[in-house]
Amino acid sequence: MKKIVVLFTAGIALLSLAAPARAQVIVKDTFQEATNPPDNPQNLEMAGAKPSPVNLPGATWQLATGDGTYESYLTPPATTAAACFHNVASVGLSLAGNGAYVKPSVLTVSADSAFAGDSATGVCLLGFYSALTGPHTANPVANFTGLELQKNGALQLIENGVPSATAISYTGTYDPTKPVTLSYTIDTGKGTISNISLSGSTSTYSFTSKAFTNAATAFLGIGGQTDGTSMSYFTNLQLSSGAGTPAQAPSPAKTP
Repeated sequence: MKKIVVLFTAGIALLSLAAPARAQVIVKDTFQEATNPPDNPQNLEMAGAKPSPVNLPGATWQLATGDGTYESYLTPPATTAAACFHNVASVGLSLAGNGAYVKPSVLTVSADSAFAGDSATGVCLLGFYSALTGPHTANPVANFTGLELQKNGALQLIENGVPSATAISYTGTYDPTKPVTLSYTIDTGKGTISNISLSGSTSTYSFTSKAFTNAATAFLGIGGQTDGTSMSYFTNLQLSSGAGTPAQAPSPAKTP
């Protein structure tokens, strides 16, 4: 009888060890900050806003590139709450430790991305910055390591501002005006990227990298590059600890 008890207890211990750690949401931004904008509701500057409803680093969005209100701004929920980027603009959010929060080595990032306007080209950037070049600069991939969603649906890896040799095409029917969910996992200890997913596409995203180091991912970053008649925009941004965080459902197909 004692042997049975011991074996049963050991089995419970093994099961406990096998249970995966639960992912923790570090940053979640639904871009509702423009609910009661003080000035023009279409041009509430994103720089200076804080992510909500979750912001464990306690940081504030800062301009990484571009100019302020007309290039990087928030729209009110009545329009479709979104972070919008016109011309060449991007923002960064420090992921430095703060109190009980310590930046994990494995992170999963996701967001819904789309385009507005009639230009044939444009990109949405979802990833990280090692440093922010600051206002009035015109290269949103400077110091950027992450993925670039192009207006034709293709994905391209960017490593410290340098694009990979090839982009991977979207397999399926892609409409740039309808949000798609892009998500992926990084390991800053190894510098790797994995679990890349783009909703609606059946392509295999086989990018390999060693560029996603702790230093290269000092800031969470989003942004875009479009011509004068278009914009890129984001909704439902989330950064979580660990791998395998469930992808979010895309937002309704509504242009800001």
